Amino acid sequence: MAQSVKRIFGGFVGSLLTVGLVATAQAGSAKYDAGAYDIDPMHSKVGFEVPHLVISTVEGAFRKYDGKLVLDQKFEKSSVEANIEIGSVDTGVAKRDDHLKSPDFFDVAEP
Repeated sequence: MAQSVKRIFGGFVGSLLTVGLVATAQAGSAKYDAGAYDIDPMHSKVGFEVPHLVISTVEGAFRKYDGKLVLDQKFEKSSVEANIEIGSVDTGVAKRDDHLKSPDFFDVAEP
C-alpha cells in the first residue's frame, strides 16, 4: 500500500526540503543552472533520528526513494518532489522495523 509521506510526517518533510533549498539559496551568490535534476540515491540519504528514553537516539533510514529538484531562474519558484517507500524503513533491528511497519506507526501492508 502506498503511503503518503505528508500523511505520516505532516509538514516535516516539506519543511526540511524547504530549509535545504533556502540554505542553498543563501549560501552566497552561487550560480546554478536552471533545470530538472533527479535525486541521486548514490549521493543522497533519507534518514531520521528519534530520541528514546532521554538517554539514546534511534537512527534509521528509508532505503527506497526517488525524487526531483526543479531549479527555476527565479529561485523562489523552484520545487522539490520526493517519493519515499515507507516500507523500506531500516533501523538495523528487524523487530523494531516490523513494529514501525505495523498499524501502530506506518501501517504498511506486506506485499
